[in-house]
Amino acid sequence: MNLPLIRGKKWNYLAVAFAIPALAVLCLMIAVGCTPFGTKSMLYSDCWHQYFPFFKAFREALRNGDSLLFNWDIGMGLDYLGLMSYYLASPLNLLSVLLPDSWVLPYFQLLTPIKLGLASLFFAIFLKKIFNKDDLSIALFGSFYALCAWALGYQWNIMWLDSFALLPLVALGTILLLRDKKYVLYTITLCLAVLVNYYIGFFVCIFVLLIFICYQITNWTTAKRFFEDFLRIAIFTVLAIGMTAVLEIPTLAALGNTQSGVNKFPDSFSLNIVQYADCAAAREAWNVYKQAVEAGDIAVMQWIRAILVSIPPVFDGIVQVAGNIGGGISPTFKEGLPNVYSGVGTVVLAFLFLSSKDVKRRERYCALGLLLFIMASFVIRQLDYIWHGFHFTNMIPYRFSFLFSFVMLYMAYRAYTMRESFKVWQVIVSGALAVIVIFQSSLTAGVSKALAATGEMFSLLFQSMSPDPAVQQTAAQSLETLYNTHGDAYVFLVFNVVFLLLYLILLLYPILNKTTPAPQQSKKKNKKDKKAEREEEKPQPAAPAKVATAILGLVMVLELTMNVVNFGVNFSYTNLQGYPRGTTYTESMIRYMKEREDELFYRTEVTHAQTLNDGALNNYHGVSTFTSSANVKVTEFMRVMGYSAKNTYNRYCFEESSPVANLFLNLKYMLERDGKVEKNSYFESVHSYGNVFLLENKAYLPLGFLAEPALGEYDFFVTDMPAFVRQNQIFTAATGVEENVWNTGTAAKLTIVPQNVTITSSTETGYCNYEAKNGSGKLTYRYEIKTSGLMCLDLTMPARNSFNVYLNGAHLYSESLTLPQTLAVCEVVPGDVVEVRITCKANESNNMTIRPAIMDDAIFRDGYDVLSASTLKLTEFTNTKIVGNITCDRDGLLYTSIPYDGNWKAMVDGKEAEISLVADVMVALELSEGEHEIVFVYENKAFNVGLVISIVCLLAFLGILYWDHRVWCNDKLRKAWSKISRKA
Repeated sequence: MNLPLIRGKKWNYLAVAFAIPALAVLCLMIAVGCTPFGTKSMLYSDCWHQYFPFFKAFREALRNGDSLLFNWDIGMGLDYLGLMSYYLASPLNLLSVLLPDSWVLPYFQLLTPIKLGLASLFFAIFLKKIFNKDDLSIALFGSFYALCAWALGYQWNIMWLDSFALLPLVALGTILLLRDKKYVLYTITLCLAVLVNYYIGFFVCIFVLLIFICYQITNWTTAKRFFEDFLRIAIFTVLAIGMTAVLEIPTLAALGNTQSGVNKFPDSFSLNIVQYADCAAAREAWNVYKQAVEAGDIAVMQWIRAILVSIPPVFDGIVQVAGNIGGGISPTFKEGLPNVYSGVGTVVLAFLFLSSKDVKRRERYCALGLLLFIMASFVIRQLDYIWHGFHFTNMIPYRFSFLFSFVMLYMAYRAYTMRESFKVWQVIVSGALAVIVIFQSSLTAGVSKALAATGEMFSLLFQSMSPDPAVQQTAAQSLETLYNTHGDAYVFLVFNVVFLLLYLILLLYPILNKTTPAPQQSKKKNKKDKKAEREEEKPQPAAPAKVATAILGLVMVLELTMNVVNFGVNFSYTNLQGYPRGTTYTESMIRYMKEREDELFYRTEVTHAQTLNDGALNNYHGVSTFTSSANVKVTEFMRVMGYSAKNTYNRYCFEESSPVANLFLNLKYMLERDGKVEKNSYFESVHSYGNVFLLENKAYLPLGFLAEPALGEYDFFVTDMPAFVRQNQIFTAATGVEENVWNTGTAAKLTIVPQNVTITSSTETGYCNYEAKNGSGKLTYRYEIKTSGLMCLDLTMPARNSFNVYLNGAHLYSESLTLPQTLAVCEVVPGDVVEVRITCKANESNNMTIRPAIMDDAIFRDGYDVLSASTLKLTEFTNTKIVGNITCDRDGLLYTSIPYDGNWKAMVDGKEAEISLVADVMVALELSEGEHEIVFVYENKAFNVGLVISIVCLLAFLGILYWDHRVWCNDKLRKAWSKISRKA
């Protein structure tokens, strides 16, 4: 399959392989209007909240020359190497420092087509070297890899695409290492695959093991050869991974502080995809086996029975996965079945591969075994847990499914190179099996209904062409309704039927039209022979095989195009207008804030979050974060302080709430970006640009302050209690002030008013159990205020139920919660009426609790005076070193809002001091009365160990490389030395 020569030169098919997917995605971005071609973007879900803010903060760190060991812009501060190794280690990110600010987001978006292009290029190199091919086919199959369902469905996880792209080179390196004893490509690419993203790199490492096993099975000679191969691949795997230790060892240490570090291996039988009830028999059989083993029995029969009973539900799950292998299906973006589509033709060719006698039986069995093992890993939760780094994922399931596509495309290309050797029955049987597998899809159930509605669809099409505008409009609305009902089934049916037929016809055509070679002619030629020869020299019709190959290439291009279109239609784009919120006004305000402030370190936040990493996005030291690298103990601290936080969600989020909680966060400023500044005596508006206001905390405490020793002894996690009750206790422990700072009992009189909602039970403390009717309803919490002060709310509500807050009928703000949290309302006086109007979903049956509290300002000021009497005044601040002085008016506990991860070291008056922890996470020191110099230093011991390991492994690899090429190297060195000597 070759393209026509250009000026007598052959096409560079590796360049074509890069260009096809890169240009396809680029054209989609242009058509949709994604940046830099419009105001939309592909910043989907976590890419909006995490990946781009981290990318932007990383660029700032590089441009400013900041330390990459610790970062203060993400959350309350965290180990930066652990975050970098997952989100930011792509070499392409380094180029961002060369770009102007206006091109940071466009470049980030353009990384997607670039990385997909590289994936296609590297897969084409794999095919070229393994199959010794250099034609258009390697570019097309490379494009199917780059545009498989995994790549398109999960492309918004942009940091995964580097290791995904490198997989074919790692696989090629593995084969070259085992077959030819060539180790350079394997070592370098495996090192890069792990270095750029340890998570996907882990999948690649497992896949290398599977390739090794399959290679040994298909090419078995002797046990000696096996152990030689095993030793060789083990050595260079250790060197490759060892060279990544500078990042991976610190990352491994950092992961111990995250939610990933608290996962446990599932000890009971459970399956993904399959309905829970369908696993009951298998679950019971495994429980019987487990009980027998615990009782000391060998339990062989129970084990065999458990396996046999488990086969049907596991097979059911595999069948459901197989049904997702067809085209015309929306990729899984966040939740759903594994992304395993890599071409309709790929399925047919894969079955042809399995039927080919020209392929060794062991190779066919290994390929089939790999596919079944990966599919079983999707279904069996224990295998799924191991694949995902001994962790269960939070959304975005089956993240290793691209390995399935890789194996399928390898099988398909192997069959493609032999396509003319197949018999008719093999093509027909393979096509029939492809139909059976593809139509296991859940969409198949809707196909019959869609076909039954075809007549109605054509009738409506004719009506839409009616001269009567009213008829046209009615028909158009009916067609839209019909498409919304049956559109997915139509697309699935047409996509797969059309391409299956095309591929089968083009595979059968050259087989059915094979020509027998002409008989050998004698050397003597008469006039008739010469005339016949001249006729043969005239242009002849192309051979059937060439015609079929050319058309097959066009069909593959068409399928790739339709696949990208299908993705483009189903993907949810985001609008960049107002991202970040406040745009230039916010940027100007942050610059103003930094110019007016002399203090070396303080934290800033927004009154209402836009992303969960606004600090990283807007370049200020913030509080909130959403990242898998989040310190789980900080998350728990933020939760008990009343903020929106959950360790399994890897997030904690600041929104304007309690002045008491703010004391412990080093919060000096808030940014109000909605143009509304609520009355709050604890924050003063000091500047504004447009609708962005800078609010200064009038009850500010710096990074460190002297608290009572009782704060260190207080158990933040002893029991669950209402947020403001806990804050009363924390305030007392920190200040020694015995009175409650929050009035939680008699602050307001509550009335709950339903609208199209039935309240089944409620209490005076704010609990309400309700049932919404057919349409959406409303619940209004109406508070008649009885005392003066700042009013806050402690809200526990169903996820994503929006609500509006009103004061005396005037709207204050709108909000939507996903987790329990506290929120500030405003200053109130007796007689005020505060209303919280909650929108309930249709047919919703749920409960909520809203507890009000009003602050006693006099008590708060008494406590604040105690805490502000002795504060840490910073004289030096960097990412990894903090120096300051404090004059203690008494013996006490120096509380700091420095999150501890095991790497901070403290010095008091030049001597190392023992660190105490408040809430098991915030750094604190016991100090005596008087003046003290305090030094905090961040020393990442894991980084030092990793750096040594990386250097040793790199030197060992270079030493082996030199030893194998010492003759060439010595010759080059002699020639270089001779040139230097002559010049001297």
